[in-house]
Amino acid sequence: MSSSTPWPRVLAALLASAVLAGCMSMPSGGPVTEVDDPGAQDADAPADIVVRPPQPGESARDIAVGFLDAMEASPLSTTVAQEFLSQEASAAWDPALATIVYGTRSAPRGSTTGSTTGSTTVTIELEEAGRLDERGAWLGPLTAAQGQLDFPMVREDGEWRIAEAPNALIVRDAWFAQRFSQVSIFFFDPTGQVLVPEPVYLPDGDQLPTYLVRDLAAGPSADLERVEQGFFPPGTTVRPVTVDERGLAEVALEGDPGQQNARDNELMLAQLTWTLRQVPEILSLAVTFNDEPLRLEDGPVDNVPVDRGAEFDPTGTAAPPFPFALREGRLVAGSLDALRQVAGPFGRTAQGLRSVAVDPRGERVAGVGSNGDRVLVGPLESEESGTVREVASGGTDLLPPSWDLAGRLWLVDRRDDGAVVSVLARGRLRSVEIPGISGGRVRAFQVSRDGTRFIAAMAGETRDDLKQSRIQVDEGGRLSATPARTLPFGDQLRTRVRDLSWSSPTALLVLAPITPGVQEVRALPVDGSPSSGLPGGSVVSGNQRWLAGSPVVGEPWYAASVRRPSVVDSSGLEYIDSLKGVDLTTLAYAG
Repeated sequence: MSSSTPWPRVLAALLASAVLAGCMSMPSGGPVTEVDDPGAQDADAPADIVVRPPQPGESARDIAVGFLDAMEASPLSTTVAQEFLSQEASAAWDPALATIVYGTRSAPRGSTTGSTTGSTTVTIELEEAGRLDERGAWLGPLTAAQGQLDFPMVREDGEWRIAEAPNALIVRDAWFAQRFSQVSIFFFDPTGQVLVPEPVYLPDGDQLPTYLVRDLAAGPSADLERVEQGFFPPGTTVRPVTVDERGLAEVALEGDPGQQNARDNELMLAQLTWTLRQVPEILSLAVTFNDEPLRLEDGPVDNVPVDRGAEFDPTGTAAPPFPFALREGRLVAGSLDALRQVAGPFGRTAQGLRSVAVDPRGERVAGVGSNGDRVLVGPLESEESGTVREVASGGTDLLPPSWDLAGRLWLVDRRDDGAVVSVLARGRLRSVEIPGISGGRVRAFQVSRDGTRFIAAMAGETRDDLKQSRIQVDEGGRLSATPARTLPFGDQLRTRVRDLSWSSPTALLVLAPITPGVQEVRALPVDGSPSSGLPGGSVVSGNQRWLAGSPVVGEPWYAASVRRPSVVDSSGLEYIDSLKGVDLTTLAYAG
């Protein structure tokens, strides 16, 4: 893993600041101790945890257990944990390279004693364990073999010490959940037009704004180089971010601005406002570069509200806030109790369609023909310009298409020999090979409005998987895709997937059966992590098979059934009478 990515710096800064601040108290003995002083802590802050150093005469097993316990110091520090390591191991150990979060652990196995000059190995097995990379991004669960920790032991000055330790911070999930939160770092798509959120886990507390800005300044990880970009000059450093009682955050950047221009500064400021608005205390920003106010096209700026940069919204600024559907073959839109025909050609004339998609700029419509073999595109509302034209033909079983904010139309054709993915961009239709998705059995798919994520529900033998690929664009504008990664949802998704949609820019919405006649609509994070803070699933009675969800937080989702024609929304309200003549299989938000 590259040390140039944000996570090592964040954790290293945490560990260093803990040491410099003298925050660790080191008792002479006893187990891990929680110190709960209401007068010294915020009401919602987790308790301080004072961990004990190794004790004289402890067995090799005790040393291994003590090492794991010591990593759960709070405030975060690994000073005491290093005391359980040999001098050589302590110098080599780098817990900033990864984080392992686990549920429970086994009792240690291995010799409890040994010769005064001998060696032994202690093994501890982690259960329900997962791993985060050096950026704080969730990688997924550990296998049983990966969850087995072997600690070779040596004698130093007559005491057992660990001779080699995993380069990771290893902590229980309860400890982690109290002290870390999932937040998003905002970069830009390759065109510099739309922000792209990247979910990571960072520690809570007063230093969170500093860690967020440092992550921004470090830029995207190397594997996302053609997926997204940042606009901080290379090598930019960040002073600690302070927030005053008015909610003004002072962001002081330093470095060589190089060829940075006013437009680059505007985009850098948008990254800052969208990222720092996640901290509730921050209402505005004062940004300096080398102690000079940040200069935009209209001059230097200060006291910038955190809601600035709305034009770069990853959900779009013009997307209609209501769903669309076909009623008697014509396109209708609006609230489900008052659907109206749209003014464009798809609203005036039945085009023989079985599914539709409205682009998130609210300008165009794509429709799949009733036989699933062709795709038509035309204007949404215009009554005069833009005739309907056929953009794809010869398909076998085309799924409902998906638009992104770059104006690209994504198609999946479920052919007998496997799925074919294609995209209509710049007036040209071409196939896109997505390893792990192309050629497979695709039940449903979605492309994020920011145009960087392709997610598909893939049919399996007994359950379905959700796979994600990242969409790449090279300097010449050519599209490609990364190999699809199975999102490691584990127990969160052990069933078929009936339909797939969005709950937010970083969360999916999945419709899945629980028992016959009972479905669940569940939000799942795009990184596959189990601790994203998303609400639990909603159980709905009926035979719902289609789902309409929006990435705009707060817009309701709808689950549709055709056996008994009805729609249930996220508040539990059921629509029946107002849906006469509506083809509920076509219900969808823009995108």
